[in-house]
Amino acid sequence: METHAPVTLNHHLVPTRPDTRFFDLAERLGPQIKGLEESDWDGAGVIFRGATPTFGGPDGLIPVARTDRREGAFLVRSASSGDRHMAGVVLDGRFVEYEMGFSEWLHRYLVGEDMFGPRSGVFHPGPLMIEALPEAPGDAVTARRGPARMI
Repeated sequence: METHAPVTLNHHLVPTRPDTRFFDLAERLGPQIKGLEESDWDGAGVIFRGATPTFGGPDGLIPVARTDRREGAFLVRSASSGDRHMAGVVLDGRFVEYEMGFSEWLHRYLVGEDMFGPRSGVFHPGPLMIEALPEAPGDAVTARRGPARMI
């Protein structure tokens, strides 16, 4: 995504990259992580790996994408290998962990697999719709389509 983000994919998924002026992940992560940490996870009964979720830092969840359905995608350090892999959280606070990297997770999301838990998959037939978001003042949203896709 480093080459292509910030974009919106199929009008739903918004991954970001760390170094654009309007979508600077470093600037956005601090307030986003603070908001996540201040959420009442205990009161809602939400646990991740047997404890209250933590965000940011070497062992916390790192936000990398969101959807318009109030789902969030995170990188998290693997409990077994120390590598980073994907975790998703949905509006109701349910976490789902996937032992795969972002590229594989993104591919599966785009082909309609359930990547935020059961019955969460949404397949959009036809070419992938890519909307490049503005990176500087005066930039417009640029829409383009990817190649035709087959299931």
